[in-house]
Amino acid sequence: MSRPKKSETDLLLGMRIRQERIKQKISAKVFCAVVGISRQRLSSIERGTSTVEYPLLINIAKFLQVPTDSLLGLCR
Repeated sequence: MSRPKKSETDLLLGMRIRQERIKQKISAKVFCAVVGISRQRLSSIERGTSTVEYPLLINIAKFLQVPTDSLLGLCR
């Protein structure tokens, strides 16, 4: 079985989500419970091997209290 390909967008988005989660000292367990995803899915997102659908991106941004544009790298 081949590994999923990592797109640059998915890699960067995952990196930003992880950085913000760690910056806010939110554990993976708590993050997953609130956002409604499995820890395996979070790991895939943060590694850039899973694409984040728009509704999930909105939930993540709301929980982290950051704009979606920030997670997408569209603003500084």
